[in-house]
Amino acid sequence: MAHWLGIISVLLPALALFGTWMSWRRSELRRDDVLVWGNDAIAALETILLICIDEENHRPSPNPRMDDLRYRTAILVEQGRLFFRNKDPHRYGGSKQSAYRGLRPCILDPMVVAHQIATAWPTADPADRAGIRVIAESRLRNSVSLLQKEVGRDRTASAETGEGGDGSTLRHLLSQLERERAHSPG
Repeated sequence: MAHWLGIISVLLPALALFGTWMSWRRSELRRDDVLVWGNDAIAALETILLICIDEENHRPSPNPRMDDLRYRTAILVEQGRLFFRNKDPHRYGGSKQSAYRGLRPCILDPMVVAHQIATAWPTADPADRAGIRVIAESRLRNSVSLLQKEVGRDRTASAETGEGGDGSTLRHLLSQLERERAHSPG
């Protein structure tokens, strides 16, 4: 009897440790996968914003990068559905397939809007383009904030990188450089 108690006393902690490791491993894999998806999403959103800024005031020929982004954002929305399930699937969209029932999670909303921007941009008139650019910037910032909450670290690896920045802008730094040059002997 004591022999069996010894075996059980060794097996139980080992099984518990294995279960904990498996749970940790699953969560780490998901986090890494979401991080990759998040980086792709940010790249697509940022590219859309930059194209909107570049082209806001004139109507160039269709931008092939925006057309590529129309496809990429649609793919990212569908890939995001793997990580983020809709809310209230039993209340909304009962006739739809399971991944599309319910309310889309807010973390996918910026990507859906990015897809709509990439689709609308080539034919948008100049007045709409100004508003579209503002919305593109807003959706980018919203997406980064949501993704930071999802996969961002609570603290940085170095105390220095976690300190607050000085808020410098290019215009401020150029002004500061001019003042330094004006006061330097030479």
